[in-house]
Amino acid sequence: MNIYQKLIQAILGLERLVFPELCAACSHSLFNNEQAICNRCIRQLPLSYYHINMSNPVVKTFWGRIPFEFASAQYIFRKGTEIQELLHNIKYGNREDAAITAGKLMGQDVQDLEWFQQIDMLMPVPLHPAKQKKRGYNQSEALCKGLSMVTQKPTMVNQLIRTENTSTQTKKGRFQRWENVEYVFKISAPAALENKHVLIVDDVITTGATIEGCAQVLLQVKGIKVSVLSLAHAK
Repeated sequence: MNIYQKLIQAILGLERLVFPELCAACSHSLFNNEQAICNRCIRQLPLSYYHINMSNPVVKTFWGRIPFEFASAQYIFRKGTEIQELLHNIKYGNREDAAITAGKLMGQDVQDLEWFQQIDMLMPVPLHPAKQKKRGYNQSEALCKGLSMVTQKPTMVNQLIRTENTSTQTKKGRFQRWENVEYVFKISAPAALENKHVLIVDDVITTGATIEGCAQVLLQVKGIKVSVLSLAHAK
Protein backbone atom coordinates (compact mmCIF):
# COMPACT_ATOMS: atom_id res chain seq x y z
CA MET A 1 0.00 0.00 0.00
CA ASN A 2 1.55 3.31 -1.10
CA ILE A 3 1.41 6.64 0.78
CA TYR A 4 -1.53 7.89 -1.34
CA GLN A 5 -3.61 4.78 -0.56
CA LYS A 6 -2.78 5.07 3.14
CA LEU A 7 -3.85 8.72 3.10
CA ILE A 8 -7.19 7.87 1.43
CA GLN A 9 -7.79 5.08 3.94
CA ALA A 10 -7.03 7.45 6.83
CA ILE A 11 -9.41 10.10 5.47
CA LEU A 12 -12.17 7.54 5.02
CA GLY A 13 -11.58 6.24 8.53
CA LEU A 14 -11.78 9.77 9.95
CA GLU A 15 -14.98 10.49 8.00
CA ARG A 16 -16.54 7.33 9.37
CA LEU A 17 -15.51 8.34 12.88
CA VAL A 18 -17.11 11.79 12.55
CA PHE A 19 -20.13 10.60 10.52
CA PRO A 20 -20.54 6.92 11.47
CA GLU A 21 -22.57 4.62 9.26
CA LEU A 22 -25.39 3.04 11.22
CA CYS A 23 -26.93 -0.41 11.13
CA ALA A 24 -30.34 -0.25 9.46
CA ALA A 25 -31.73 -2.74 12.00
CA CYS A 26 -30.39 -1.54 15.37
CA SER A 27 -28.93 1.94 14.63
CA HIS A 28 -25.56 1.08 16.21
CA SER A 29 -22.39 2.19 14.44
CA LEU A 30 -21.03 -0.22 11.87
CA PHE A 31 -17.49 -1.56 11.93
CA ASN A 32 -15.31 -1.24 8.82
CA ASN A 33 -16.07 -4.79 7.71
CA GLU A 34 -19.87 -4.38 8.01
CA GLN A 35 -22.23 -3.17 5.31
CA ALA A 36 -25.64 -1.64 6.14
CA ILE A 37 -26.57 -4.40 8.64
CA CYS A 38 -24.26 -5.23 11.54
CA ASN A 39 -23.01 -8.76 12.13
CA ARG A 40 -24.86 -8.95 15.45
CA CYS A 41 -28.20 -8.26 13.76
CA ILE A 42 -27.44 -10.67 10.94
CA ARG A 43 -26.98 -13.38 13.58
CA GLN A 44 -30.08 -12.39 15.59
CA LEU A 45 -32.68 -11.56 12.93
CA PRO A 46 -35.44 -14.22 13.15
CA LEU A 47 -34.68 -16.60 10.30
CA SER A 48 -37.74 -18.52 9.15
CA TYR A 49 -36.03 -21.48 7.45
CA TYR A 50 -39.06 -21.52 5.13
CA HIS A 51 -36.76 -21.91 2.13
CA ILE A 52 -36.16 -25.55 3.07
CA ASN A 53 -39.79 -26.31 3.98
CA MET A 54 -42.08 -27.06 1.04
CA SER A 55 -45.18 -26.61 3.24
CA ASN A 56 -44.17 -23.45 5.03
CA PRO A 57 -46.63 -20.73 6.17
CA VAL A 58 -46.00 -18.57 3.08
CA VAL A 59 -46.89 -21.49 0.82
CA LYS A 60 -50.03 -22.05 2.88
CA THR A 61 -50.96 -18.36 2.53
CA PHE A 62 -51.55 -18.93 -1.18
CA TRP A 63 -53.12 -22.39 -1.10
CA GLY A 64 -56.30 -22.30 -3.18
CA ARG A 65 -55.49 -18.81 -4.45
CA ILE A 66 -52.44 -18.94 -6.74
CA PRO A 67 -50.65 -22.04 -8.17
CA PHE A 68 -47.12 -21.08 -7.20
CA GLU A 69 -44.22 -23.47 -7.71
CA PHE A 70 -42.75 -22.40 -4.35
CA ALA A 71 -43.06 -19.52 -1.89
CA SER A 72 -40.78 -18.46 0.95
CA ALA A 73 -39.62 -15.62 3.19
CA GLN A 74 -36.22 -15.06 4.77
CA TYR A 75 -37.37 -13.76 8.17
CA ILE A 76 -40.40 -13.80 10.45
CA PHE A 77 -41.78 -10.32 11.13
CA ARG A 78 -42.01 -9.38 14.80
CA LYS A 79 -43.24 -5.99 16.02
CA GLY A 80 -40.87 -3.90 18.08
CA THR A 81 -37.75 -5.81 17.01
CA GLU A 82 -34.82 -5.26 14.67
CA ILE A 83 -36.64 -6.87 11.74
CA GLN A 84 -39.40 -4.26 11.96
CA GLU A 85 -36.80 -1.48 12.10
CA LEU A 86 -34.94 -2.96 9.13
CA LEU A 87 -38.10 -3.16 7.03
CA HIS A 88 -39.08 0.39 7.98
CA ASN A 89 -35.67 1.78 7.05
CA ILE A 90 -35.59 -0.14 3.78
CA LYS A 91 -39.02 1.12 2.80
CA TYR A 92 -39.13 4.63 4.25
CA GLY A 93 -35.66 5.46 5.63
CA ASN A 94 -33.72 5.81 2.38
CA ARG A 95 -31.69 2.66 3.15
CA GLU A 96 -31.39 1.16 -0.31
CA ASP A 97 -27.98 -0.14 0.79
CA ALA A 98 -29.67 -2.22 3.49
CA ALA A 99 -32.09 -3.73 0.95
CA ILE A 100 -29.16 -4.74 -1.26
CA THR A 101 -27.36 -6.29 1.71
CA ALA A 102 -30.54 -8.12 2.75
CA GLY A 103 -30.89 -9.40 -0.82
CA LYS A 104 -27.37 -10.81 -0.61
CA LEU A 105 -28.24 -12.60 2.63
CA MET A 106 -31.32 -14.08 0.96
CA GLY A 107 -29.22 -15.19 -1.99
CA GLN A 108 -26.66 -16.92 0.22
CA ASP A 109 -29.40 -19.06 1.77
CA VAL A 110 -31.27 -20.06 -1.40
CA GLN A 111 -28.68 -20.18 -4.19
CA ASP A 112 -27.90 -23.89 -3.86
CA LEU A 113 -31.46 -25.11 -3.33
CA GLU A 114 -33.08 -27.16 -6.08
CA TRP A 115 -36.21 -25.01 -6.35
CA PHE A 116 -34.17 -21.82 -6.69
CA GLN A 117 -31.83 -23.25 -9.30
CA GLN A 118 -34.87 -23.70 -11.54
CA ILE A 119 -35.56 -19.94 -11.50
CA ASP A 120 -34.90 -18.14 -14.80
CA MET A 121 -35.31 -14.54 -13.66
CA LEU A 122 -36.03 -12.30 -10.71
CA MET A 123 -38.94 -9.86 -10.84
CA PRO A 124 -39.43 -7.15 -8.19
CA VAL A 125 -42.92 -6.06 -7.22
CA PRO A 126 -43.12 -2.71 -9.04
CA LEU A 127 -43.84 0.69 -7.57
CA HIS A 128 -45.86 3.28 -9.41
CA PRO A 129 -43.42 5.73 -11.10
CA ALA A 130 -44.70 8.62 -8.98
CA LYS A 131 -44.12 6.70 -5.74
CA GLN A 132 -40.70 5.48 -6.86
CA LYS A 133 -39.66 9.01 -7.80
CA LYS A 134 -40.71 10.26 -4.37
CA ARG A 135 -38.96 7.40 -2.53
CA GLY A 136 -35.90 7.43 -4.79
CA TYR A 137 -35.79 3.68 -5.39
CA ASN A 138 -37.88 0.50 -5.34
CA GLN A 139 -37.01 -1.56 -2.27
CA SER A 140 -38.01 -4.80 -4.01
CA GLU A 141 -35.73 -3.97 -6.93
CA ALA A 142 -32.89 -3.34 -4.46
CA LEU A 143 -33.51 -6.76 -2.89
CA CYS A 144 -33.30 -8.26 -6.39
CA LYS A 145 -30.01 -6.46 -6.98
CA GLY A 146 -28.49 -8.11 -3.90
CA LEU A 147 -29.97 -11.49 -4.82
CA SER A 148 -28.56 -11.22 -8.33
CA MET A 149 -25.09 -10.29 -7.07
CA VAL A 150 -24.92 -13.61 -5.21
CA THR A 151 -26.88 -15.94 -7.49
CA GLN A 152 -26.21 -14.41 -10.94
CA LYS A 153 -29.91 -14.64 -11.77
CA PRO A 154 -30.99 -11.75 -14.06
CA THR A 155 -33.53 -9.19 -12.89
CA MET A 156 -36.44 -8.13 -15.14
CA VAL A 157 -37.27 -4.59 -14.02
CA ASN A 158 -39.69 -3.22 -16.63
CA GLN A 159 -41.72 -6.31 -17.50
CA LEU A 160 -44.25 -6.05 -14.68
CA ILE A 161 -45.71 -2.55 -14.40
CA ARG A 162 -47.90 -0.91 -11.78
CA THR A 163 -50.45 1.22 -13.62
CA GLU A 164 -52.14 2.91 -10.65
CA ASN A 165 -50.69 4.73 -7.66
CA THR A 166 -52.62 2.88 -4.97
CA SER A 167 -52.83 3.96 -1.34
CA THR A 168 -50.73 2.28 1.35
CA GLN A 169 -51.71 -1.24 2.39
CA THR A 170 -50.53 -0.87 5.99
CA LYS A 171 -53.87 -0.36 7.77
CA LYS A 172 -56.13 -2.24 5.36
CA GLY A 173 -57.82 -5.57 6.01
CA ARG A 174 -57.44 -8.61 3.75
CA PHE A 175 -60.36 -7.78 1.42
CA GLN A 176 -59.44 -4.08 1.27
CA ARG A 177 -55.86 -4.99 0.36
CA TRP A 178 -57.10 -7.17 -2.48
CA GLU A 179 -59.43 -4.46 -3.77
CA ASN A 180 -56.54 -2.03 -3.63
CA VAL A 181 -54.36 -4.02 -6.08
CA GLU A 182 -56.85 -6.10 -8.07
CA TYR A 183 -56.41 -4.34 -11.42
CA VAL A 184 -53.21 -2.32 -11.05
CA PHE A 185 -50.58 -4.52 -12.75
CA LYS A 186 -49.84 -5.28 -16.38
CA ILE A 187 -47.05 -6.91 -18.42
CA SER A 188 -45.18 -4.87 -21.01
CA ALA A 189 -43.88 -7.71 -23.23
CA PRO A 190 -45.48 -11.09 -22.45
CA ALA A 191 -43.54 -12.96 -25.15
CA ALA A 192 -40.28 -12.41 -23.25
CA LEU A 193 -41.73 -14.34 -20.30
CA GLU A 194 -43.14 -17.34 -22.15
CA ASN A 195 -42.04 -20.69 -20.70
CA LYS A 196 -39.93 -18.96 -18.03
CA HIS A 197 -39.83 -19.57 -14.29
CA VAL A 198 -40.16 -16.17 -12.63
CA LEU A 199 -39.40 -15.36 -8.99
CA ILE A 200 -41.50 -12.47 -7.62
CA VAL A 201 -39.49 -10.63 -4.95
CA ASP A 202 -40.97 -8.31 -2.31
CA ASP A 203 -40.05 -6.87 1.08
CA VAL A 204 -42.85 -8.29 3.24
CA ILE A 205 -45.85 -10.59 2.82
CA THR A 206 -48.85 -10.06 5.07
CA THR A 207 -52.15 -11.12 3.46
CA GLY A 208 -50.42 -11.77 0.12
CA ALA A 209 -52.79 -9.49 -1.80
CA THR A 210 -50.07 -7.59 -3.68
CA ILE A 211 -48.25 -10.79 -4.65
CA GLU A 212 -51.54 -12.33 -5.73
CA GLY A 213 -52.28 -9.32 -7.93
CA CYS A 214 -48.87 -9.65 -9.60
CA ALA A 215 -49.18 -13.40 -10.06
CA GLN A 216 -52.64 -13.30 -11.60
CA VAL A 217 -51.29 -11.11 -14.39
CA LEU A 218 -48.11 -13.14 -14.86
CA LEU A 219 -49.93 -16.46 -14.99
CA GLN A 220 -51.77 -15.32 -18.12
CA VAL A 221 -48.47 -15.73 -20.01
CA LYS A 222 -48.05 -18.96 -21.98
CA GLY A 223 -46.04 -21.64 -20.17
CA ILE A 224 -44.92 -19.40 -17.31
CA LYS A 225 -44.13 -20.66 -13.81
CA VAL A 226 -44.13 -18.37 -10.80
CA SER A 227 -42.49 -18.58 -7.38
CA VAL A 228 -42.24 -16.04 -4.56
CA LEU A 229 -39.53 -14.87 -2.17
CA SER A 230 -39.90 -12.03 0.34
CA LEU A 231 -37.57 -10.60 2.93
CA ALA A 232 -40.12 -11.12 5.72
CA HIS A 233 -43.46 -12.76 6.46
CA ALA A 234 -45.94 -11.28 8.91
CA LYS A 235 -48.15 -14.05 10.27
